[in-house]
Amino acid sequence: MRAWLRSNRTALLLLPVAVITAVLASSSRIDDYWWSKGLHDRADVTSGVAHFKDEYDDGYLTYPIAADISLTSVEPVTTIQSSLGTPEPVTVPEGGMLWRVRLAFEADPDVVLWGCRLAIVDSEGTRYDAEPRQFQTLGATPIHTCVPDDTPGPQPKTGSTAKPQLAPGEGPRPPAYDTVAYVVTPEGVKPESVRVWWLPPKYAELKVDDATSRG
Repeated sequence: MRAWLRSNRTALLLLPVAVITAVLASSSRIDDYWWSKGLHDRADVTSGVAHFKDEYDDGYLTYPIAADISLTSVEPVTTIQSSLGTPEPVTVPEGGMLWRVRLAFEADPDVVLWGCRLAIVDSEGTRYDAEPRQFQTLGATPIHTCVPDDTPGPQPKTGSTAKPQLAPGEGPRPPAYDTVAYVVTPEGVKPESVRVWWLPPKYAELKVDDATSRG
């Protein structure tokens, strides 16, 4: 045993260094992974308008994502109107409340804008994502968050490298339009901003001021 230790002394002394090096290399890869998944590249905002520019590229299909986005209002709601204009009650988890977020968009009708995500961010930086399954209502809730339901604009076809196209029989998306989204938060939350993104790390963040927040 002593002879083995003598002959392998150098390797044993270098073992901790090798372990530390491996750990640091792994940590670096983990940091790179999570950094690429996070939202840390904020779009420029001028006079309350976020100038969002990004690009989808999976190695096969590439298309731009670009729009000017502004926040119209953020307000708590307890009912949502049905398609007939009748207010329908909303059920949220115990201790929760529902916010209605209105956004205004200006974008080239040929640009793909479907598939975005939206969240409310409070003063402590906690993010509350818009998830339709978090509440129940018979009211009319939107299908899309960042495009009109009836004219969402061009959409890519899954598994195809063809240029995104309008669905058959569908008209072009207007160059300017409004959207509505709903977000559940705990009671007492005061929204500080609304965050919109398609593909991390790029995102748009719009501040909620006294004129738009009636919470």
